[in-house]
Amino acid sequence: MSGSEKYYTMKQRKVEPHLDFLYRLNVAADRAVIRYKKSERRREQHVKLFTHRLVDSQLMNILKGQRFKSIDDLEYVLKQQEDDWDDENQNTSSTKHRISGGQPSSGAT
Repeated sequence: MSGSEKYYTMKQRKVEPHLDFLYRLNVAADRAVIRYKKSERRREQHVKLFTHRLVDSQLMNILKGQRFKSIDDLEYVLKQQEDDWDDENQNTSSTKHRISGGQPSSGAT
């Protein structure tokens, strides 16, 4: 499979974080000599390809309506989304711990 075929057929793996998929897609674009960093049109096409290949349809719908001045801007949004998701999981975990009656270990008896 050629570099450009790989790029245009690449999809996010089911357990792959969004940011890792973006990095993998960026590498594939570089190998296919797709200049998504220099051309606004190519960047928009690159972001569109990325969003359409996401497993998370909710994130895909959020990103479809956005315009990014650079790939760094997209990376920033994805990092924020991952941080929000991590925070939500920690809060859910804490709530479950409190509801189940578990007590954090304080070291004192």
